[in-house]
Amino acid sequence: MERSQGSLLPQGFRYEVYKTVTATDVHLWAGLIGERSPVHGESVFAQQTAMSRRVAPGAYLIGLVADIAARLAARVPPPGASLETLRVHFVAPVLVGTTLRVVATVDGWDSATGRYWLDIHATRGDGSPAVLGWAWLRLHPTLLAVA
Repeated sequence: MERSQGSLLPQGFRYEVYKTVTATDVHLWAGLIGERSPVHGESVFAQQTAMSRRVAPGAYLIGLVADIAARLAARVPPPGASLETLRVHFVAPVLVGTTLRVVATVDGWDSATGRYWLDIHATRGDGSPAVLGWAWLRLHPTLLAVA
């Protein structure tokens, strides 16, 4: 893999987001995907009480990590790049109320395929890992012709 030569984002470029996982987030996410668990249909107070001791769903966390990678793809100069591949590994549970630091770092560039290799880490407030992963961003075809 060629490192950063000719790429639009330099190796080591980081996109970092802090996000506190709230009961409201999980409730809205559940509604979006059609999750019908009884806890998601309760009052806001009941949800907050029940969810404060619950583990955030893995699919919610995958969506959060995918969103961060997609935001980094949007930072590639026009017409940009898209998230092509995402792989995550859950290291530890994330409780509702936990603040996560999600960092996507450009780890490399492959000019032959027009792909960026991203390293992704989500850590909790105490610095302990929660989610580890990697992703590929692929340049849109019009950029490949120029690169």
